[in-house]
Amino acid sequence: MKTVIEKQLFPSPNPHVRMYLVTYWSDGLKVKGLLAEPDDGRVYDGFLYLRGGIKSVGMVRPARIGEFASEGFIVFAPFYRGNRGGEGDEDFGGDDMHDAYFGFDVLMEHERVSGRVHVFGFSRGGIMALGTAQARPAASLVTWGGVSDVALCYAERVDLRKMMKRVIGGTPEKYPERYRVRTPLYKLGQIGCPVLVIHGEQDQNVSVEHAIRLERGLKQLGKPVETWYFPELGHHFPPPVNRRVVHDASVWMKRHSAHDTIEATTEVSRMGMPMELDTMLVTNGKEERIEQNLFLLKQPGYCVYPLDTPVEIRKKKEHGPSGSAVIRKLEWENNTTIVHYELVSLNTPN
Repeated sequence: MKTVIEKQLFPSPNPHVRMYLVTYWSDGLKVKGLLAEPDDGRVYDGFLYLRGGIKSVGMVRPARIGEFASEGFIVFAPFYRGNRGGEGDEDFGGDDMHDAYFGFDVLMEHERVSGRVHVFGFSRGGIMALGTAQARPAASLVTWGGVSDVALCYAERVDLRKMMKRVIGGTPEKYPERYRVRTPLYKLGQIGCPVLVIHGEQDQNVSVEHAIRLERGLKQLGKPVETWYFPELGHHFPPPVNRRVVHDASVWMKRHSAHDTIEATTEVSRMGMPMELDTMLVTNGKEERIEQNLFLLKQPGYCVYPLDTPVEIRKKKEHGPSGSAVIRKLEWENNTTIVHYELVSLNTPN
C-alpha cells in the first residue's frame, strides 16, 4: 500500500518551488504534511524536515521548507498527528514518532527522489530526527538547536512542564521509563549515518547541553559526528547567518551522498551479487528518454556508479566519449541495474 493518500497543490512563496498539502498513512492514521519540490522535473535527494514545538507552536512554515528545496532537495515536513486536520493526537516523541518514520517513506516512494533521504530536526524535532535515523536508513542527519534528552528538556523548561506532564503522563521522577523511551541518546548505536550538530551556545529554549550530550554519546560509540557551535547565538539565528548556515548544511548533506554510494557497494557485495564498479556509462543505444535530459538505462548484472558525480558516457565501449552524465539514482532488481541519469554535456563531432 502506498503511503501517500492525497496531494493537493498548496500556495508556494517561491516561484521555483512547487508545494503540496499531503495526506499520508501513519500507523493507520491519516496525517498531514507539506511537500516542496524544485519546479524543474529533476531528480534530487529527499529531505525530511522535522519541526519543533507542539500543536500550534512551531508549526511548519512554507518559507522555511522552501529554503531547503531551493538548495536542491525534495522536502517533506510532517505536521504530526492531530494538526491541520490530521487524525490522532500529538504526544511529543511518543506515538507521533511514527509520523516521522512514515514521512521518511513518503520521500522514499517519491518518483523524483534519488533513493537517498536526509533527516533534519529543529528544536523538539531533534528527538524526532534522531529517532527516525535509528529506524530508517537516513543518508545523513542534522540537528539544529535540537532536543536530545527529554528529561533535561523538562528540567530546563518550566513553561513546558504542564504540557509534558499531560502528554507523557507525569514527571521524569514518577515515570522515568516514559521519558527514557522518548530520549534517543540511549539508542545512538542504531544510527548508521553521519551526523551534524548545529547549536547556538546562548540558546535559552534548548540549552547547548543537549548538543554536548549528543556529541559525547556519538563519539563514545565511534560514530561520525561534526559540530558547529555558535558562541554568540541563541535558538533562532539572524537572517543573514541563517541563510549561510542553511546553505552550508545543505552542502554538508550532499557531500555525504558519496558515503551512500560506498554503503550501497558494500551491501551489494554482502548480498553475494556479481558487481562492477565503473565510472564510464555505456548505453549501447538502449537508453530511454524520460524527459528533456533525464534518461533511464537498464543494464544486465549488478553495477555501482558514483552518484551525483559526472561520469563519461559512450554509445559503445570501443567508441570515444559522447558526453558526460550524472547518475541520479540506482536500483537493483532481478539481476539488472536500473540507472537514472541526467545528460549534462554532449560532445560535438569535429
